[in-house]
Amino acid sequence: MARRAACARRVNPWSVLGIEPTSDEAAIRRAYAVQLKLHRPQVDPEGFQRVREAYTLALHWAPSIAAGDRVAHTADADDAEADAAVAMADTDADADAHASPVAVGAAAAARSIEGNRQAAREVAEAPEDTDAARARLLDDFEDVLRIEARDAFVQRFGTWCEDAALERYDVRRALSWDVFGQASQWLARNAARRRALVPAPNFVAPLEAIFHWRDDELELSRWFDHDDIERMLVALDPTRAVGRAAPDGRQSISSIARQVLFFVGVLLATTLLIGRCGSEVREPPRRFSVGEPLHAAEAALRKGEAERAINLASSARHADAFERGELIVRARLTLGQDARALAEAEALRVESMFLPAAHLLAGDVQSHIGDCATAAARYDTALGLQWSADAGNALAWTLATCHADAVRDGNRAVTLAERAVAAAPTATHIDTLAAAFATRGDFDRAALEQQRALDHASAHALDATQRAAMRARLRGYTAGQPYRTDPPSTTASTTASTPPSAPPSTPPSTPRTPPPT
Repeated sequence: MARRAACARRVNPWSVLGIEPTSDEAAIRRAYAVQLKLHRPQVDPEGFQRVREAYTLALHWAPSIAAGDRVAHTADADDAEADAAVAMADTDADADAHASPVAVGAAAAARSIEGNRQAAREVAEAPEDTDAARARLLDDFEDVLRIEARDAFVQRFGTWCEDAALERYDVRRALSWDVFGQASQWLARNAARRRALVPAPNFVAPLEAIFHWRDDELELSRWFDHDDIERMLVALDPTRAVGRAAPDGRQSISSIARQVLFFVGVLLATTLLIGRCGSEVREPPRRFSVGEPLHAAEAALRKGEAERAINLASSARHADAFERGELIVRARLTLGQDARALAEAEALRVESMFLPAAHLLAGDVQSHIGDCATAAARYDTALGLQWSADAGNALAWTLATCHADAVRDGNRAVTLAERAVAAAPTATHIDTLAAAFATRGDFDRAALEQQRALDHASAHALDATQRAAMRARLRGYTAGQPYRTDPPSTTASTTASTPPSAPPSTPPSTPRTPPPT
């Protein structure tokens, strides 16, 4: 009996993980990832703890298996023990009562092994697409960085680092730079806290073990600022000194770069000095503004000449890449080229993922085509990066007027709209506040704010069609009808749902359509 009790207390990691004994640590991690999906810590904390212990023990036994040592618990022994336990339960009820810890545990392990193996086979047979895995892991990483509680952060971060998809080289390569930028910004925010959420090395070291950024320091310098790179590398090695010679006598890349820039500067200065001294007749310098083609494109778009605006913006090669792309996207929306506008806006969002205006533009395009759920997500990301009245007003309008019940949130819409009005009390912001009150059911306050928006629009000579749309919404609020945008099937050819979030340099959006009477 004592022997059976001791057996019941032993943990067989291979049964829990659902694999044969192996020395392949990658196979152990993949099996662990499969089990994590079956035993979430929030749903099954005991199962999660059991899987975690099995994972640790399997990694501890792996070197012994590689050396040829015999492991006490094998999958065959588990099957035999499970068969014996089932036979004992069928033939001797009393013995089963005494041996229930062993029999029940072995039988449960025997029944779960095949199911776990089947789950592992399904995951292996249907590998996740690289782009899908990158998008999922990046969204999960962003969710982890939003956690403010230390214990929850540590648990979620550890689970993310052990995701099976990170074993794939193509996924790691596609995800590497995105995670580096997010992690560097998080370190900056974490350092500014009164009490750090976790020590910087504890956060960066697991990521370095996955992506090996220190091996690509030259490639990092092409995509990130010096401060971002140093923030991450110093977290890995606090003794690191910028510009100090390496232990083997080599100089750091940053030191070499500064020396190269110094010599290039000296060479240019010498060349200019020789040219000035040797030139007897000099022409006056040509004045040229890199923004001239872009300003001309903006003027053309305000006049309704969208095609000309696209041509002018495309020729402004020296202008800011995002400003040029944003103007082209809004011109394509004016021409009704919604598909191309959406593709280009999403591409700009990915390229400028730390720029709030990029997420705001993508949200405007999604709202334009009627996908208010995705638009709300884009606006929310822009607000998370940096608060602005335009982004707050755009998100408030979407939460107040979306045709989908699951997206609307009247209380949050009122909070956002009130803050936007306090920051910039324009007619469009007050119009959004009125729509938010109507969604919350406060039609008296909605009518009052809508009348204030009309008065503000008249005082500032707002477009007549926009004032007409505001008056139509005022009639709806007076009649107890909140304003709703049309679903995608009917908004594909209209800009009625686009929130007024564009900066003043862009042409005004098409006025919102009045609610049905």
